[in-house]
Amino acid sequence: MEEALDAKAKEIEVRMFRKGLNGFDIIHDGEGYADTELPYICKTMEFRERNEIYKTKSIGYRGEAFNSIAKSSSLTIITKNSKSEFAWKIRYNIACEIADISQYDGMKKPGTII
Repeated sequence: MEEALDAKAKEIEVRMFRKGLNGFDIIHDGEGYADTELPYICKTMEFRERNEIYKTKSIGYRGEAFNSIAKSSSLTIITKNSKSEFAWKIRYNIACEIADISQYDGMKKPGTII
């Protein structure tokens, strides 16, 4: 949810499958990730305890939730940035590295599906 708010989403939809037991989707109309950001979506900041901004102004650091999901379940992100010609579908492995990436034709407007 914080990722959606950071992306300046105006609409956020959460879909739960069997009350979350079989997973969930978060769909929003925010900015989407730029093509250059795709390898880093699931990465976390090393030594974040030294970052004063993190300590005082954040309830999380970008990538932390994705990192946790990828390490405990499966993580697929579909995202389209307003500057991108098409959307990307990215599946991450347990090490938060891209396991599979492909163009995704099912998304015409900018946004993200997690």
